[in-house]
Amino acid sequence: MTTLEDIDLDFVPFGETGLQTSELQFGTWRFGKETEQGNVEIDEERAHELLDAYEAAGGRFIDTADIYGCLLYTSL
Repeated sequence: MTTLEDIDLDFVPFGETGLQTSELQFGTWRFGKETEQGNVEIDEERAHELLDAYEAAGGRFIDTADIYGCLLYTSL
């Protein structure tokens, strides 16, 4: 099985800002969230492991939002 440690991420333009970002972005919205059974889906230790692997692969974009507003967005 391929893991993030086996991958070097490529970079792509970040809109029209002139900046580059990794082609794979990392969403954290489930970190620390409890299931209906009261279990934490991704605990702090596992979150650190995942983030470390993403960084090691060259990841540069971490999305920390847990919710987005209805139809609200910003154009780059």
